[in-house]
Amino acid sequence: RIFFVLGLFFLTCYLTLAKSWLTRASLIAIAMSPLLLWLAIIPQLQRILLDEAGRLRGAENDPNYAASWIGIAIIISVAFFLYEQRRIRWLGLLNTALVIPLLVWTGSRGGVLAAALGLATLFGIYIFKKHSRAKIGLTAASIGICLAIGLLGLQLLPQPARMVVTARFLNGQLVSPGGRLDLIANSVLILNESPIGNGPAYYNWRPVLV
Repeated sequence: RIFFVLGLFFLTCYLTLAKSWLTRASLIAIAMSPLLLWLAIIPQLQRILLDEAGRLRGAENDPNYAASWIGIAIIISVAFFLYEQRRIRWLGLLNTALVIPLLVWTGSRGGVLAAALGLATLFGIYIFKKHSRAKIGLTAASIGICLAIGLLGLQLLPQPARMVVTARFLNGQLVSPGGRLDLIANSVLILNESPIGNGPAYYNWRPVLV
């Protein structure tokens, strides 16, 4: 597995440097891949794509996994809008408009926060590299568009999902009490005890409440 991962890493690096068109095509594919989740509007597919609360779910039936991937797609789409020209730029804007509601549909507060931080980093790099008024205006427009689409997307969700997602975002908590904070605290303890890591057998002799 180690050799496979290393080989895949070096192959990816080579293709990125030698085949720039392939890199762009791959980024476009990643940015557009969450659009398949719109199939969740079909009642027959909702048992597969939605959890019990009506939120979009990803791997292991967890909406947070879906939100992570959608967040990456949003950042790539906005980057296309900022950096590319002509058709690719407007494709990035259109894809952003179609994908942001999916992120809202997951109801993942951590996913939304991560996407917001990623976009803030992207905007910072974009503005401070060859600073100009045009870049500030384009960044302001991007922020306004993302916020507007997010609010509009919430209204477009099916009624049960809209109620659940709204309640999650309005309760004022980014983490569940006694949940992720405990997980983070115990992870720090494990890292302090064994900085080089632990194997699966670690929990057999040193249980940690997570």
